[in-house]
Amino acid sequence: MKKIAIIVFLCIGYISQAQESDSKFSAQVGFGLSIPLGRFAHTSFSFSPHDTSGNAVTGFSGDVLLKYQLNKSLGISFLIGGSINGQDKEYLKNDIKKNGTDDLIVNVKADSWKSYRIMPGVYYSIPFSSSTRFELRPMISLGICKTDLPGFSYAYYYPDLSSPPNSVSKGKDKLPVTFCYRVSLGLDYTLGKKLFLSFDANYFGASPTLKYNYYPDWPQVTNLSAAEKHYSLASLNLLIGAGIKF
Repeated sequence: MKKIAIIVFLCIGYISQAQESDSKFSAQVGFGLSIPLGRFAHTSFSFSPHDTSGNAVTGFSGDVLLKYQLNKSLGISFLIGGSINGQDKEYLKNDIKKNGTDDLIVNVKADSWKSYRIMPGVYYSIPFSSSTRFELRPMISLGICKTDLPGFSYAYYYPDLSSPPNSVSKGKDKLPVTFCYRVSLGLDYTLGKKLFLSFDANYFGASPTLKYNYYPDWPQVTNLSAAEKHYSLASLNLLIGAGIKF
């Protein structure tokens, strides 16, 4: 009986060791900066029906990444993530104040861009050498994302006047689910048989479309036209995180 127990324990130990040395699944989380690019970062706060400025500032990004190693080099992935980028309230405040005097008081409120994404992808593992703990990981991901066009409002007045403040507001607009993509270059550092640190730099791109109606001959309101605006969510994301192999 003792011999059988010893054999069982040895088999369990061998199987668990083989699983540890041949882990194909891994899961990791990462957080970092989201830096808007192009039209996403352009500031105007215009009420023009054709303006597609994002007015976005640097924010935060995070994701959960699941990976499965198909062979020694190639693997597939599944990502769930999101980002938050505020709007440039300081720019809007200064833009309003430049049309008044120094004692003009301006109060600005602005919602943030909030983007959520689901993206399967493929990656390629490139060890620096057979004995190194570093591994380079280029990845391409395609998927869908959801966001809304954030609103903003502001009020301005002179403190020595008794008249109420002048206020302007633009509400949030719903945007449809849209196609998105991400091109990333990751660097993993192995801490042990299962744990690793991850560093990732990626470019994220999406162009949600807003369908709307406007009057091209304003202030005449006899001819209502349909149009579309294509916004940009382009950003550079720099993430750091940790993961586990299983």
